[in-house]
Amino acid sequence: MNPFEGPHLSRRSFMIGAAGAVVYSALGPAYADGPWQPFQKPTTEQGLVLVPRLVTLKGKVTLVWSGTNASVRQPEIIYCNAGDEDEVWGKARAPFFGNDMGRVRRLAVATARDAMAIVFQRESSQGNGAVEVYLTVSYDSGYSFSTPFVMDSYVLGQQGGSYLSCAARQGKSRPEFAALWVAEGGVVRACGIDQRSSFRPQAKVVGEVENIKGKAEIVGAGGDGFYAVWPQEGNVKTARVKPLTTSVEDATTLFKGTVVRNFGVASYYRGPGFITTCTEGGEFKIHQAKDGKLVEVFKNKFPMTQRGLDSRTALEKEEFLHMAVVEGGAKPKLHYITNRSGSWSTPEVIMNLEADVPISGFDITVSDSYVWTIVSQEQLVTVMRRKLG
Repeated sequence: MNPFEGPHLSRRSFMIGAAGAVVYSALGPAYADGPWQPFQKPTTEQGLVLVPRLVTLKGKVTLVWSGTNASVRQPEIIYCNAGDEDEVWGKARAPFFGNDMGRVRRLAVATARDAMAIVFQRESSQGNGAVEVYLTVSYDSGYSFSTPFVMDSYVLGQQGGSYLSCAARQGKSRPEFAALWVAEGGVVRACGIDQRSSFRPQAKVVGEVENIKGKAEIVGAGGDGFYAVWPQEGNVKTARVKPLTTSVEDATTLFKGTVVRNFGVASYYRGPGFITTCTEGGEFKIHQAKDGKLVEVFKNKFPMTQRGLDSRTALEKEEFLHMAVVEGGAKPKLHYITNRSGSWSTPEVIMNLEADVPISGFDITVSDSYVWTIVSQEQLVTVMRRKLG
């Protein structure tokens, strides 16, 4: 048996293991997925592509990034989309904000039914890593966006920005969003976003990461609201953002273990929400938001033994998880694993990366018929997709 394989259960079932641990299995019929195929890269005019993000919205995949082109010298938000039947991306364009929104260093995207939120970080012209965090929302599937408003501002002390994350859930009458960002000194701030209010969201300091380059995420959890997650001093910490009220609860310890960047989140906008984590010692866990708490639903060894990995996770049909894993070092690669067949797959190398060019972002998403991945290395962009069986 594959050491990464969990117990064989019926689809979307749960069981208590002999040691009292909850184990997750998404067992279904065997799937014969197609080969990975290159998809034409978006029109970038040889410009920079920073922090590309893939999301699905209304049957299409939307790609959002911070980039430059022949007419844009300072990175700004650019986006385009493609359907499963398309062979190329649609026209790349920037949202019309009515004023200068250049110098975008980081961004995060989340979708809920017809709505899409973009949280982005702009560097100020005053230098020294002074940044502002903005939010803009589209309620018409990305056709138009609201005027961005400032949610926070701080000085990082160096250029390049810091990590951002955004999540969505669909409430009974409207979509809700939450955001998280790494601020000065590695402080982690999280907030729920009340779109009916004209006031700046009340962000709360929930913890801290090792430095301003640290990683933190937030995930939607349907009726449970949202959960922030980040590594802190040998522990993985979480903090819940309540639905409707947008209040942020105090941080709690999810488990003890050294996690650096090999963790991710994935959700469906009505729930469920999942957190995938892997410690530097190779312990792989999956937690699911359920009944107002995070429940461990899988625990085993991660199928890759390398340290220093980075990963992002996508959810298919409310139950199957897909992970893109970046391996750095002298021979950088993008790997892929999934539990779509009922047990975790052997890692596949999707693409070999350029060793001498920094990775400026990567992501993964799942549409109705394909799993999509993207990696950017400054001006180099590669998009791959695989047809689902």
